[in-house]
Amino acid sequence: MQKNKYRETAFRIIVPIGSILILLSVLEFLSWFYVEYFSVPTTAFDFRIRQPKPYQNTDYFSEDFVKESYLQPGGWRISEKTGDITPNDFDGNLYHTRNGERVTAFTPEKHENTVFVFGGSTIYSLETPDEYTVPSQLQLLFNKFHPGKYLVRNMGIISFTTTQQLRLLKTVTDIKKGDIVIFYDGVNEIFLNIFYANPHSSMVKVAKQNLDTLSWIFKVTVIMSERFYFARLFLNPVDHGIPKHLGDDTFINKMAELSEREFAQNIIEAHRYSTEKGAVFFHFLQPQFYSDDFYTEYEKELKKNKYIMPGGVEESFKKGYPHLKKVTAELGRSINSYDLSGIFDGHKDGDEYFLDSVHVNHTGNRVVAENIFKIIRSSR
Repeated sequence: MQKNKYRETAFRIIVPIGSILILLSVLEFLSWFYVEYFSVPTTAFDFRIRQPKPYQNTDYFSEDFVKESYLQPGGWRISEKTGDITPNDFDGNLYHTRNGERVTAFTPEKHENTVFVFGGSTIYSLETPDEYTVPSQLQLLFNKFHPGKYLVRNMGIISFTTTQQLRLLKTVTDIKKGDIVIFYDGVNEIFLNIFYANPHSSMVKVAKQNLDTLSWIFKVTVIMSERFYFARLFLNPVDHGIPKHLGDDTFINKMAELSEREFAQNIIEAHRYSTEKGAVFFHFLQPQFYSDDFYTEYEKELKKNKYIMPGGVEESFKKGYPHLKKVTAELGRSINSYDLSGIFDGHKDGDEYFLDSVHVNHTGNRVVAENIFKIIRSSR
């Protein structure tokens, strides 16, 4: 009798729990099926793993490539004082970081001078293997036209603005006469000052602050959304709507003017510091998705995906980038400052570059490198 009572109790516990687990498994499977075959990709990883057009006809694309691009660099060191980040050393198949820098491919065994390329994630370029980053493509061009003369270093760090680039530049003690310093920037100014409306901070700090302000329930749902398809579809707490402050033109103009001043000051100071060391300084305003209003069929579909192209990003660039273009043009009267924001305008269907609003594929990086190299070569 006692055994029967235990069995009955166990049955009453196990059956409901089992039923719930089966139901959850079915819901998770259906959610996975919907996400995989019917919905737009809901994360950058899901988008890239499907091999979108910018990754088609490549010799490096694979599932392992995408996975490694998200695993590298195996962690970041964060400065408590500044919030600046530095990548750990990483030795993968397609990605390598050493001494806080993304490895540049094709470097010569001997060189006379160094080309330092500062920027954010578009220079670091987790979207491509080592040999396809902008610095690596620049190295190929320097090798071709100035063999044995220059070694290119990738000083790009994900999320860096010109303020952080300048701070990093001033830590480089081995800049000497004949070296070249390149600043390639602009988009992170827009994200930080316009989209997030959080000047004098950093992208890392903003992300941490946003996470810290979430309640424990929201934090749990964020974690669940990252791991389960059902939670990603129905419980994701991330707001993909347009930030309210973007509707306040007075406030946005104030932020844009602040961006102008800081952007100009940072570029001028970077130029001063570099030239005092004997290096030649170049500044380039980088391209971005919204530089014109003409889109290929692929780009029209990409533009609709709120997970990859969040609401408010287009508005931020439309309102903020003209200010940076103005600064770049004004600086160009006295220093080497050039506007590359429109180099991808008018490209044809099938010649796809953008993986989101600012990051491009290997072909895009090559186009950027060619434009930079052409300007540097013609000015010397």
